[in-house]
Amino acid sequence: MKQILISILFLQMFFIGFSQQQVIRKQAQGNVTVKANEKLGNGKTNDFTGKYEEGRFIYLEDDGEMYLQRTNFKLKLTKIDKDYYKMVYSIPVNNELPNVRFVRDSSGKVIGINFVFKDGRKDFKKKQN
Repeated sequence: MKQILISILFLQMFFIGFSQQQVIRKQAQGNVTVKANEKLGNGKTNDFTGKYEEGRFIYLEDDGEMYLQRTNFKLKLTKIDKDYYKMVYSIPVNNELPNVRFVRDSSGKVIGINFVFKDGRKDFKKKQN
């Protein structure tokens, strides 16, 4: 019986700790969740804004800044060079944040994003609209 009570207490503490971490994470992420038809940003567009593969959205906010949004987080895009941006997260992260290079076709239209990692790897995501 004592072991059962200890197990229950442990599970309660684990659940409370896990719930608190989720709250902290959501607060750090600005409580953002993208739904399939949700309009992001201020409605203004540029060459880069739109939906990309795997649920990525690029949009402009009222402050004129550009953001990359996924389901539970958003990253500010800070311009490095023409079509080349650095992703900036609102809190420090342990994982590498790759840079973003927008890919254009021969007519100059943006057709996708290349996530460029420090080791030279690239991960292409096609623009869907």
